[in-house]
Amino acid sequence: MSVTAKLVAALVFVLALVSSHWYVYNAGNRNGSNAVLVKQQESDLQAWKDSAADIAIELDRQQAANLKVSNDYQKELRDIRAYQPAGRLRLPASTCDQIAGKTETTGASRSDGATSGTIALPEDIERRLRDRRKEADGVTAICRGLQNWAIENGFYPAPVPPS
Repeated sequence: MSVTAKLVAALVFVLALVSSHWYVYNAGNRNGSNAVLVKQQESDLQAWKDSAADIAIELDRQQAANLKVSNDYQKELRDIRAYQPAGRLRLPASTCDQIAGKTETTGASRSDGATSGTIALPEDIERRLRDRRKEADGVTAICRGLQNWAIENGFYPAPVPPS
């Protein structure tokens, strides 16, 4: 078989393949199945567009809720950092007497008379206690922010206030 005959055979095969696909497509158009498919595809496309619009609306709502929660959290952290306690931490003198086993002798006392019967804590202990308080308030703020985020995004309902 010559090269020309091979090319003609390949051309006939390709034409037969294309014409059979064309016939099948047009046969579908004659009996209306393609029109039904086109209508189905159009309705699917409209549903996708509607869904995309709904998703965009929900995304905007979630972004606004996230911004509100984030701003509330940042404000709470600023308040925690800005808190400056008034006065010193004090313990009742009776507590100190119980701890010390009443072995203290009379002499210079840490009681400055601001509140009778109380003793101010040493400054290093007071500073560490206040640092732990700020740390605990920070963890509480984180937990509250996470809870508010979950509530705002509908993962669980808001707590019902006691009546």
